[in-house]
Amino acid sequence: MKRSKNLNLNIRRGELIALVGENGAGKSTLVKLLLRFYDVQNGSIKIGGIDVKDMDPETLRSRIGILFQDYATYELSVRENVMMGWPYGEADDEK
Repeated sequence: MKRSKNLNLNIRRGELIALVGENGAGKSTLVKLLLRFYDVQNGSIKIGGIDVKDMDPETLRSRIGILFQDYATYELSVRENVMMGWPYGEADDEK
């Protein structure tokens, strides 16, 4: 498998994206780098021009929603399931 040495990815504010590819292509690694579960060895990851290494990991992670291919279902209401994805927020049924 060929490994990429350079990757440039620009995700605009509010944009929803899907990372699709074969097993081992690096999708999960890219997400883990974005969320600072790993730090990049070369180059940088920036959000709004700020290097993620300069951001508080909890704050960074609270602003990004991730749904992995291997998902789990819970025997909860729709409201409770949605709130599991936003543990820092208050319940807002209107939203």
